[in-house]
Amino acid sequence: VIVRHAQCILPLAGTAESENGWPLYSLLAHVKPEPWVMPGVLLKSCGPAVATVAPSTTSAPQHIHLSVFVAKEQFPWTSVADWPTLMEYSAAGQLAFIEPPIQPSVKLEPAAAMAVVPTAGVA
Repeated sequence: VIVRHAQCILPLAGTAESENGWPLYSLLAHVKPEPWVMPGVLLKSCGPAVATVAPSTTSAPQHIHLSVFVAKEQFPWTSVADWPTLMEYSAAGQLAFIEPPIQPSVKLEPAAAMAVVPTAGVA
């Protein structure tokens, strides 16, 4: 599931688009979208859930990947089939992932860092 955050346009220093900026997006991977979630649907900030954690197809426990990035206004979304395709667009300068700041002084307890609530029908 890829969500465009319509009110968030980030300037990119050193690019032709630095004055206008690029839209901010978040990507949720390893999820099963709700049936009503489809391209173009307008989401509300506190609306219903857009997806549930998908069953794992490996020995890894169920989990979600969250990526945050900016992409050009005219990004070719219909050509994105998988993660390697996104990485190719990133290498070509068509999108830029936003890396979280690293704070080595912050220590997360395992229980707090891995709180997952299974949903109905998901083991």
